[in-house]
Amino acid sequence: MPEEVEDLVRSLYRLGLVQREIARHALDELGSQGFLALAVIQTNGPLRVGEVADRLSIDISVASRQVNALIAAGYARRERDEKDGRAHRISATEAGVEVLTRCHRRLVEAFSEALEDWSASDIAGLAQRLDLLREDFSGDRAHPRGEPPVSVGPSALKELGLRRMLVAVDGSPNSDLALAAAITVAQRDNASLTLITVEPDLATTPAHWAIMSAPPPEMQADAHRAAERMLEEALDRLPEDVPATTILRFGKAGPEIVSEAATGKYDAILVGARGVGMVGSLLGSVSQYVLHHADIAVFVTHAPPD
Repeated sequence: MPEEVEDLVRSLYRLGLVQREIARHALDELGSQGFLALAVIQTNGPLRVGEVADRLSIDISVASRQVNALIAAGYARRERDEKDGRAHRISATEAGVEVLTRCHRRLVEAFSEALEDWSASDIAGLAQRLDLLREDFSGDRAHPRGEPPVSVGPSALKELGLRRMLVAVDGSPNSDLALAAAITVAQRDNASLTLITVEPDLATTPAHWAIMSAPPPEMQADAHRAAERMLEEALDRLPEDVPATTILRFGKAGPEIVSEAATGKYDAILVGARGVGMVGSLLGSVSQYVLHHADIAVFVTHAPPD
């Protein structure tokens, strides 16, 4: 679909212009790059300059200049590393936290005004799609798309006895289909289910999108509440005769699901293909990661279009 991709790239160009225009008004005290650097330091600090560069995906010389500018402005300070007296770490000052808060409020006001005619569902949908785009550029994919998934052959299928299933949920149609399939098997075989969702660690996502979002502490709290709500809603949809428990993990979805499966409590994992759930993109490339790293049977569901 080259034409569609061309249109997307042009839209992203125009989006960059929008971001720069808003940054001139909302982030005039810091600039967009200073805002991102200070946000990373405040959220994850104290950090070494090299760690700031890694989290921003920029050259260490660029990070060093940004950090020095923040220190000169009184928004950050350099501290000696307690574990290595030869090194230093950077942390945000009280003035730095205050300016971040002011900038954030102005960003929220700017976007609230621009999106005044948007519905809440449209705004949430945009955030979810942007997270899908972010995931595909973050290197989470276990391998390029198009490679055939690992499948279980007919002889192996005859030997499967599914009694304890781990079901990944993210609120998407594909995830719902995985849950429905798990319910069918559970009722037929008297099996039990464990529903798992993973709250994303927003501090580890590329900071390029931070300018469009709330500061990580507020976003993290929202993500945690959304994950809890998602598990509760999934649990409420189960029939009374299906025993089930829930697990909420924190971090990267693929590794966390595989880690839980490795506890030896489960016979199989059921996971939807790419999803756009409320906690962000829990599924999608994650299903490929689970397929290639789990030591138990994995079933990936793909819901047909409406």
